[in-house]
Amino acid sequence: MAFQPCPETAEIRLQGLLHGQQVENVWHARISTTPTLTNLTDLATVFNDWATGVYAAHQSNQLEYIQIVVTDLNVAGGIQYIKDMSDEGGGDVAADVKTNQDTFAVSLKTGLSGRSYRGRSYVLAVPEGYYNTANTLDPLNQAAYVAAFNSLREDLDTAGFPLGILSRYNKDAVPTPPHKRTEGLLVDVVTVTSSDNIVDSQNRRLPGRGR
Repeated sequence: MAFQPCPETAEIRLQGLLHGQQVENVWHARISTTPTLTNLTDLATVFNDWATGVYAAHQSNQLEYIQIVVTDLNVAGGIQYIKDMSDEGGGDVAADVKTNQDTFAVSLKTGLSGRSYRGRSYVLAVPEGYYNTANTLDPLNQAAYVAAFNSLREDLDTAGFPLGILSRYNKDAVPTPPHKRTEGLLVDVVTVTSSDNIVDSQNRRLPGRGR
C-alpha cells in the first residue's frame, strides 16, 4: 500500500509474547508535524509507565512485554524510536488466559458521530479469573479496564500527546464510502467507555495465524 501521510500523528505499538505468539496493541497520538526523537522517546515513556503499571495490573502474567515502537507518520520514512521492554516483565495477575484470541474491547469516543470518528482497543491477556461466565467479564473487571484505558488517555493529555482515532478511509461521505483519504485524519479521543461486558474475539490472534 502506498504511503499515506498522517499529519500530526504518531503510531505506537506495544508488543509482547503470549504463549509464544506475538501480540500487540496499536494506538495513535497527536504529535508535532516535525517531531524530534525526544518527542518520540517521551511518548514511549508514557506508554511504558502505563503498560507496566496500570495495564499490567489487569493482565495475565503469561504475557511478556517485548518493546514499544513509536513511529512518525507525518512523512514517508519518518523517524522511529524503539524502547526495549525485555527486562520489564509483563502482566501481574497470576492466572492463565483462555486462548490468545480472547479479549475485551473498550470503545474510544471522540465526541463526533460517524464511523470515521470512533474506534476500539482490545485488551491483551485477560486473566481467566476475570470472567463472570464463559462469555462475559465480571462487571468490576469490566469497569477496571475502562478506567485503565481512561487513565492512559489522561496521561497522554497531560504529556501533550492526546490519544486519537486515525481515519485512513472516509466512511461517512460521498463518493460512496469507503475511499482512501489523501491524508489520514486524526481526531482526539475524549473518553473511553464499554457498552457491555461481553468478551470479544480476535480470530487473527489464533496461534498459527499471526497477529
